[in-house]
Amino acid sequence: MGFYGIISHLSLVLGFLLAAVVIAQLMRQRRSPSGTIAWLLVIVLIPYVGVPLYLVLGGRKMRRVAGRKRSIQLAGGDGRCRPGAQSIERLLCGYGIPAATEGNNLTLCRTGEEVHAALVALICPPRVA
Repeated sequence: MGFYGIISHLSLVLGFLLAAVVIAQLMRQRRSPSGTIAWLLVIVLIPYVGVPLYLVLGGRKMRRVAGRKRSIQLAGGDGRCRPGAQSIERLLCGYGIPAATEGNNLTLCRTGEEVHAALVALICPPRVA
């Protein structure tokens, strides 16, 4: 086996490994089933064309779109906490989430039935005659 035989064998093995990595990445992404099958067929049947095409055209563009969106600014979330704030409140203030206010209640529900009853009571409060 000469030099060109070794080079061709190495390129075949590297191409196979690259195709396997690209297929693994393709299977992790959320796409339509028809799009996934189309990319799989192109990569498996013509790997020397399909892998570069997928690397150039097949990547999701969501990171680019998400980078262009501006962050959400909540009213009152200036990053400053009141003196004596608890650790959770300091953490939330650090992320720009507004501080807690007085007059709120919290009820822990232990079962699904309790959650359902609480939601129904919030949506349709009992009528006072």
